[in-house]
Amino acid sequence: MKHLTLDNLDIAVDLYVHDNPVALLIQPLERKEVATIGHEVALIAQHTPRPFVMAAFKIDDWHLQMSPWHDDAISRREEVGHHAEETLRFITHRLLPVLQQRFGDLPVVLGGYSLAALFSLWAATQTDVFTGIAAASPSVWIDGWQTFASSHPTLSKVAYLSIGRKEEHVRNLSMARVGANIRFEQQLLEQQLGPNNTTLQWNEGGHFDHMDARTAQAYAWTLNRLQEQA
Repeated sequence: MKHLTLDNLDIAVDLYVHDNPVALLIQPLERKEVATIGHEVALIAQHTPRPFVMAAFKIDDWHLQMSPWHDDAISRREEVGHHAEETLRFITHRLLPVLQQRFGDLPVVLGGYSLAALFSLWAATQTDVFTGIAAASPSVWIDGWQTFASSHPTLSKVAYLSIGRKEEHVRNLSMARVGANIRFEQQLLEQQLGPNNTTLQWNEGGHFDHMDARTAQAYAWTLNRLQEQA
């Protein structure tokens, strides 16, 4: 696998490239994930035979650029919740055209961990360019998620969800909503996509355990399911 860097965009993008890829994976990274993305990509390759391109880029202001709307439990900064559309436009209008020109019009999987996973689920309701969503431990505890998801169906074809078993057993009442909300999200996705095109994986541990392995599992399952659909 080749490791390249796209430096002709406003944001530096790391590419991990298999020969003859059949899918494009896109992942926004929190600062700490930058150090583990190489290991994550190797884990994805171990769990799927499908060659792929991973395009990963670091998010400078995690809450500001990933939050689809404002919630004080995420950040009390007033500007948080008003810039996710800018991140989505970067992906759809800047990054994807470059990738598609280079690798062809391949299926696109958007994913990530935590707030990036929430962003991915939200993004899939805004555009149909993402064939699959790989959402590992998404922050669906955000205020108003059930109401939003009920009226904004996904436009993707395949969606993976996961959560740590301890995540709903925390003292923070906002974050404790994650268990009920992710069960609700799974039911919606089953209705919209069919039970074979979505799954909810319950992992041992809390939110911060084995993040790279959980995200790799999300991408690998989504790639394998797209293979079965083809």
